[in-house]
Amino acid sequence: MNISNLNERILIQKSDVSSDEIGNQVEVWKDYYSCRAYCSDNPQGGSNGDESSMSFETLAHPIITFSVRYSKKASSVDSENFRIVFQDEVYEIVSVDHMNYMKKLIKYRCRRQRNGKLRED
Repeated sequence: MNISNLNERILIQKSDVSSDEIGNQVEVWKDYYSCRAYCSDNPQGGSNGDESSMSFETLAHPIITFSVRYSKKASSVDSENFRIVFQDEVYEIVSVDHMNYMKKLIKYRCRRQRNGKLRED
């Protein structure tokens, strides 16, 4: 991959469980890793067969792929406990592709969350 293609900054956040003032467990997103990425919309081209296209929903970026350089932190990201913040929008990770485990590139296939604006609490 050409390094000049990594022209966008993304923030990967990790889910953590903490307790509020009365003892309830709440999910908190903490910053985990920030890096440069190459972003591409709808890598398959045409209809992606996604639930959003089947239900006739129109989203600005229903599916987006983030390609990042390999690192130990990036390789430990999974689709269950992590999410990506890109241009103040929140994306849930659908799948992680380690590109044949060559330790050069990792691709995160993501879907924008319905109310995906990042809120400052």
